[in-house]
Parts: sequence; C-alpha cells; structure tokens
Amino acid sequence: MARILIVDDEAPILRLLTRILSRAGFTIRTAADAAEAVKICSTETFELVLSDVVMPGMDGHQLAQWVAGSYPSTKTALMTGFDTACQGCAYAPRCHVLAKPFDVGEVVTFVRDALASAPAS
Repeated sequence: MARILIVDDEAPILRLLTRILSRAGFTIRTAADAAEAVKICSTETFELVLSDVVMPGMDGHQLAQWVAGSYPSTKTALMTGFDTACQGCAYAPRCHVLAKPFDVGEVVTFVRDALASAPAS
C-alpha cells in the first residue's frame, strides 16, 4: 500500500490520522512542520504528502509547491479549517483539500481519491 507523509503541527491530528490510515493499510510517517517534512522527503519516498495549510514557518501551500518542484511524482493533499477552496493558491490546480474538522469516515476515501488523481504535472 502507499506510503504517506502526514504534516501537521497539532500532535492529536497526527495521532488520529496515523491511526485511521494505518488501519486502512497505508504506511505512515509524520512530521510536526514543513521544515521537518522537507528533511524527511530528502531521504524517503512517498506517494502522497498530506499537509495542514496553517503551520508556523512554511505553510502547507508552500510545502505543496516545494514537493511539486522537487518530487513531481509525489502527490499532495491539504487539510484546513480556514481556506477550503484554496483561494489565491497558485498551486490550486493540483490541490485536494480535506476540510477540518473532518469526519473520520471520509479520511480514507479522501486519501484514496487523492492517490488515484491524475499524476502530478
């Protein structure tokens, strides 16, 4: 099954998503912020990076752009409670957005849909 990097500065969200997605058969790695995610991506390969949008330092949009430029075959998806339409995001054509708070039941479907989407361009 796919390897997924989950990036969020809220530890309870990381634990919840790890539990949900691990039970669905995905291999999960976590990062507490975008800087840590960048370090992890430089040594490991992922099919999907699932990131919160609002984080200190580099935000989720910036991380998604970095992933697209550095690892074009890695798909990205964003989570947010604020900008669920990705308004003003240059990355919007590639965005898959999970609105927070999310329903636990929708997470696996959301991730599967993001993984099945057209290859990164």
